Amino acid sequence: MPHLSECVIFAHNKKFNVACNLAYGIDWSNLTNVSILERELENLITFYLNHPDIKPCSMLNDNIYKIAFKNDVANRECGSGQHMRAYDVDGVSYACQFFMPISIGEEKAIESRSIKWHGDTIPLDKLDNRCKECVLKSCCHICYGSNFASTGNIYLHDDNWCKLNKLIFKARAYFRIKQFELGQLMGTEIEQKATLQSALIILDSLN
Repeated sequence: MPHLSECVIFAHNKKFNVACNLAYGIDWSNLTNVSILERELENLITFYLNHPDIKPCSMLNDNIYKIAFKNDVANRECGSGQHMRAYDVDGVSYACQFFMPISIGEEKAIESRSIKWHGDTIPLDKLDNRCKECVLKSCCHICYGSNFASTGNIYLHDDNWCKLNKLIFKARAYFRIKQFELGQLMGTEIEQKATLQSALIILDSLN
């Protein structure tokens, strides 16, 4: 993580588009980890603002405008259990690699195969109160495997996942505002307005 921005920028300089995520299980109650990630995201934002021709990495480039349009809906942001499959060496199918025995153990992997999955939106009654009231629920990047591994419930986040998501969304909100100020924000007028409104909602709620 201390070399995140350095490595992403290196890949961009080699003409690659970059999709990147952090490993699960990082302790975000450790303020040192938080400050390192904030520093690395700030470095990347500065790089992208200075190089608007380069497509930002996925960590900063995902849209946030759904927050302004559909804040009462929890959208599915993962294909696990719907558009995704992972197979072990015996040909047994799992919702994704996170649900395989090598990831969560044999007992939980077997249990996961009886999970009842939902469609493109998550029923709000499946979420706990913390998620129901969160401004990010319309575009939160839920990791069903991480949830199941840590809480036994695909819809129940552990605290570390929430803290990581909020750090990244705050960075995205700040990035979009700076892009707008520099005339770099893409999209139609309606999309730009929704993006700015969403960014302000995020910063107001999470600061």
